[in-house]
Amino acid sequence: MQFRVMPWFCMAALAAGCASEPPPYVAQVNTFSTAQPVAQVKHAVYKQVLLDGDMAQWVVVEDIRRSRTNDGYERIQVLVKNLTQAPIRVKFRFDWQDANGVVVVDPDHDAWEKETLLPGDNGTFTSIAPKKDCADFRLRMKNVQ
Repeated sequence: MQFRVMPWFCMAALAAGCASEPPPYVAQVNTFSTAQPVAQVKHAVYKQVLLDGDMAQWVVVEDIRRSRTNDGYERIQVLVKNLTQAPIRVKFRFDWQDANGVVVVDPDHDAWEKETLLPGDNGTFTSIAPKKDCADFRLRMKNVQ
């Protein structure tokens, strides 16, 4: 089967019934789909938060907020949620890095801090950069047995 392209004046003549041959037939397929894909809950994975062991199944990172203090130091807030029905005791530590990815030593905040996340509760972990030239951070979290 061969199709021909007709100029607009021939199509007008066909519509008026002046031509003897019918217009060419073009096969089309109608497909239907939903306007939006089916919603699936996916927890965001942040490269700055390192969860030790099975903690990725128990704790989810909901948001990371960045701001600056009045002095120009970067401030980080990491919001997490306990997905279990039991309290979780965690120890955590922020490691700050400069623009080259080198860890900035902070002797004032070198120790691990402890926090308890209640069942289904949200927790906020906050840190302020030790130097103004800090570009990124890592939050390390471990389960306390």
